[in-house]
Amino acid sequence: MNFSSRARSRRMTTLLLPLFLSAAAFYLPGGGAADDNPKANFIGAKKCKTCHNKKKEGAQYRTWSEAGHSHAYELLGSPEARATAKELGIDDPQKSGECMRCHSSVYFFRNEPVTNIHTKKDGTRRLTIEEGVSCESCHWAGSKYQKKKVMEDYDASIAAGMNPHPEKSCVRCHNEESPSWDLKRYTLPDSATTGFDFAQAWEKIKHPNPKLAKKKAKRLAAADKK
Repeated sequence: MNFSSRARSRRMTTLLLPLFLSAAAFYLPGGGAADDNPKANFIGAKKCKTCHNKKKEGAQYRTWSEAGHSHAYELLGSPEARATAKELGIDDPQKSGECMRCHSSVYFFRNEPVTNIHTKKDGTRRLTIEEGVSCESCHWAGSKYQKKKVMEDYDASIAAGMNPHPEKSCVRCHNEESPSWDLKRYTLPDSATTGFDFAQAWEKIKHPNPKLAKKKAKRLAAADKK
């Protein structure tokens, strides 16, 4: 990749959080996509929106829809992404599992689409490629924990399959295998630089629920007293 194409790519990633991500497999220890939540089905962002778009509770869906992850699939159709893909020997990044694994939750970090997706009564799938990187890339397939009474109980939601460490999903794609990996992208407190820093990246996409944040603070305070 020449300097000009790298510069164009970096300008795009400044606007949209997802990078032109991993062209190689990158699984965390403990299993791949199918192992993370094998008994659950993906329900899609619009289903999550039912309960997660109220302003007083954090409007998580709106935050996601206005940030870069929701445009990850669209990004692959840009001239810059197509140029990057061409240099890697990929004809169409929007049809390549090597690219889609990190640009759509439908691929959930692997090179083939997942099959455990809920369908509507008309037969259409609830989780779509066009969503890009949506809720379940970080929180995992939601069919088992989507009920309100489960979601309001942290331990119950984790037991039902919600990912207790969503930040670990980030490095599955934001890593040195990315064609646009830039070791100077983030500057750390000690002035060192790195290609990815969760604390800084989180500030761009954070979507807390105020009510749940208070419960979490109490839970952590109680744990510290033990």
